[in-house]
Amino acid sequence: MDEKATSLKKELFNKIKNLKINNLISITNIGSFQNIKKLESVNDVDLVIIIKKLTWEDYQEIMNEFNKIAKNLSKNDLKIIVETMLGPIKPSPIKNKKIIQLHLLIYDIEGIRTRRKTVLFDAVNFGTTLYGKALKELIKVENITKENLLEDFNIHLEDLKNNTAYRSRYVNKEGEIKRLDELMELSEEEYLEIYIYHIITAFLNYSRYFNPKLKKDKNLMLKNAKNLLPKEYYEILDVTFKIKEEIRNRNEISKHEILKLRGNGIKFIEFLKKQIE
Repeated sequence: MDEKATSLKKELFNKIKNLKINNLISITNIGSFQNIKKLESVNDVDLVIIIKKLTWEDYQEIMNEFNKIAKNLSKNDLKIIVETMLGPIKPSPIKNKKIIQLHLLIYDIEGIRTRRKTVLFDAVNFGTTLYGKALKELIKVENITKENLLEDFNIHLEDLKNNTAYRSRYVNKEGEIKRLDELMELSEEEYLEIYIYHIITAFLNYSRYFNPKLKKDKNLMLKNAKNLLPKEYYEILDVTFKIKEEIRNRNEISKHEILKLRGNGIKFIEFLKKQIE
């Protein structure tokens, strides 16, 4: 891990640990930022935030506090932004600046428990608690079942086949907070990110069905894939990881490769689904 990434991560997490927000129960960092080694052009910090009973006032207070953190930590070569929409939300890169997106996934106790079990499994068992109670104290998700996997695969396949993506945002309806779901219009590059997400996430959850302790790590996943997949499907996963690395380095991917990955993603997940059925 380079010194700049280490320093920023420490400063950011310290500020989160010292937040003063009414009715706040828990903040958990999930996803790749937990193990960040260097800052990319765009970096996503996924934070699961749990409130006792979410109101519009709570939502505004959370936004205000995190906007203060963003303003305080932003510098000439570093822009920190706050995002609360749920879904594949990623800011565009800015020349000569690193971007940190604080992606706030805000729920109350009732709301978090309605999330898909595969999503909860990752957050509960692999997240880093930054504030308050660990998610394990609030929710028990000890394994991924066949039913959880099939539900997940069907959602991945529906989005891939229909080429769709959705986002959710909180809105104020006559003083009450409501969640609004919307169909997203994406660029080719953004769709590519979605295809990568579907393939890697589907295989990660498939692997965790057999090995619940498997971390979301490229090398560990590919090692596991050699034992679980025929060569043809191993190669689809391997290529997906390579394309992910290429777009992180801002290399362009041809339209042909994007369409091929979508087709391979459908084929790959249908294979995993057949194995489970």
